Amino acid sequence: MKNFIWLVVGVAAGFVVAHEVNKTQQGKQFFSDLDAKAREFGEAMSDGYRQREAELRAALGDGDAPTASSSVPFSGPSSFAKATTNADSAVDIEAEDAAFDAAAADSAADSAAASADGSTGDAAADAK
Repeated sequence: MKNFIWLVVGVAAGFVVAHEVNKTQQGKQFFSDLDAKAREFGEAMSDGYRQREAELRAALGDGDAPTASSSVPFSGPSSFAKATTNADSAVDIEAEDAAFDAAAADSAADSAAASADGSTGDAAADAK
């Protein structure tokens, strides 16, 4: 409990110091630079995620998957709400869920078959 109190005191002190620093011209410049760098980092992470997702979808043969260049950048909760209410998105999600469920069922069936015949399901391990 004592450590938690010190954590809360430290966070509160950090907020007070940041507020005081932000009152100066140099502090405002520092925080605006920090904000710009954080946004740039977030955008880079988002772009990398979209590119990797497009690569994985292409590898799986999902031809109607959006590409990284055609995706809409995230602009907050309103764009999320629009995307989740889109009927096409709902169909895509349902199709992905069905594909996942089918893959899970296949995996469970393979595991059950391997258990029944005493194999591990791993050809290399079974060969030993």
